[in-house]
Amino acid sequence: MLQIAQQLPQIQFTILGDGPDFQYITAKADQMHLKNVTIPGFCDTQAIMQQYMQSNVYLHVSFQEGTPTTVMEAMAMGMPIIAAHAPGLEQICIPDENGILIQDGTTTCQQFVTAIQTLLSQPELRQRFAENNKRKSREFFWNNIAGKIENTMISSKSGWKLALAGHVLPGE
Repeated sequence: MLQIAQQLPQIQFTILGDGPDFQYITAKADQMHLKNVTIPGFCDTQAIMQQYMQSNVYLHVSFQEGTPTTVMEAMAMGMPIIAAHAPGLEQICIPDENGILIQDGTTTCQQFVTAIQTLLSQPELRQRFAENNKRKSREFFWNNIAGKIENTMISSKSGWKLALAGHVLPGE
């Protein structure tokens, strides 16, 4: 993310969280003299929601996290998503519908920069993604998920049972 911020000095980036790389990222941002990067560390739910409301785009750069909660939170807040194409993310971030997925490769940083510039220069696209994300995020509300699990349980064949995570396990 820091390399992306370095290429877009006119845009303010906020990195939330205090994970295992917090000290490294903070030191690296200082070393790179990035005036457009804020790293507040741990934030409570209220502060996170405030950050979502003050932001134009949600950027998710991890190629490891397949279905991160933060992406779904940002969607529920009506934010357009730019995300690394990690396994499973294509289920919630659909290109040209509600976000932009970045492929891993040698031009990854430039792909993120281009995606940010695209969304910031096209307010109608940003607005369409935002509206679609609010609508799509409702699919992940617990009452909708519970209804799908219940329907699956009702329609499951005899001799099978449903485990909590929605995986079907052989009956005993």
